Amino acid sequence: MNQSKKYRIRLTGFAQLVLIGLIISSCSNLRKTKGLPDTSPIAFANTLEDGPLNIFLASEDGEIRKQLTFGKDRDYFPSWSPDGKSIAFTSDRGSAKSCYGMRLDDYSMVELPEEGSTVSEKEEEGIIPMERGEAQVWIMNADGSDQRQLTFEGRNAHPSWSPDGKTIAFSSTRTGLLEIFLMNPDGRNQRQLTFSDYEEPGIFEKLRKLELHFHGLYSPDVGTPIQMFPSWSPDGSKIAFCSIRHDSYAIWSIDVQSGELSRLTYPHGDRYIQANTPSWSPEGDKIAFWSGVNFGPGSIWLMNPDGSNRIRISDEPESATSDEASWKPDGSKILYSTVRQDSRNGMKSGIWMVNPDGSDNRPFIKNSVAGANRASWRKNKH
Repeated sequence: MNQSKKYRIRLTGFAQLVLIGLIISSCSNLRKTKGLPDTSPIAFANTLEDGPLNIFLASEDGEIRKQLTFGKDRDYFPSWSPDGKSIAFTSDRGSAKSCYGMRLDDYSMVELPEEGSTVSEKEEEGIIPMERGEAQVWIMNADGSDQRQLTFEGRNAHPSWSPDGKTIAFSSTRTGLLEIFLMNPDGRNQRQLTFSDYEEPGIFEKLRKLELHFHGLYSPDVGTPIQMFPSWSPDGSKIAFCSIRHDSYAIWSIDVQSGELSRLTYPHGDRYIQANTPSWSPEGDKIAFWSGVNFGPGSIWLMNPDGSNRIRISDEPESATSDEASWKPDGSKILYSTVRQDSRNGMKSGIWMVNPDGSDNRPFIKNSVAGANRASWRKNKH
């Protein structure tokens, strides 16, 4: 395995890995802001020095301003409602935790005992432990109050609001596959959008299991294919999502009314084999997405909604990776998480910003970390 893949693996399991040695200097100040009014538009998942993922807010200038959730579990993948009054998010709070390890030599997943070797000892054996609970979709007010669980059947994650604010798309394992579902913002009227036929495991089977476990969606009975990371077109007519099938790992779109499916991405040379985490632009003319070798290096790309005119916009070197793109509401900027080499300080992770033409790649949210961290920029103030 090359060094770049090793870094990506360590940073993907970031609750245990990417944060080693990382201390958020503003920890005490953030805790004091709980309950204060906020005017910060960017919601994202982050962690303090004690490890758990929580939801934070950052200002338009990239400063972390407020912590919204304070649990000891994992709260991640926030999504602002169009009216700016609510945030849907994924959480594994209150659930039993299971620990699987990822073997560095072949990406296979192995169940680890609850007690025994330490994390560092397992890493020396070539295994990266990742402890995860059962993911569910939650919702809270913009100030962090009134946190409520919306899903209960199966495992559920990756909420995404429709442009009119009347529907939340999410991924769910309740059918035995991971499919895209829809529901009302209060959790009622949960219904299935994608309907897949079971397939025998294929060339992406190891990565499929790792994707499921990393996002709190894994159980042994969840089969192939899996659909995840829904993103609505701004007119509400289509949803882009990632599908991992028997022999493909790509971005697709579905017409919400007709159910018609279209495949948008295909392998793009030897370095950009897979595609994931689509994010539709506010104008509807582009989709930002990750492409690369999963649990290895990758970049942020743009394409037309039909998959044409594909261009790379992030500027990481080959030894680095970028992921989890999201748009500023006016379409002028794209946020993304990145892990890249700093010549003085080693590997650095955080949320960066870039123009849609690929210019002005730069660090944006200070003291942020990469992984399960697609930021969401509030469209309207309330």
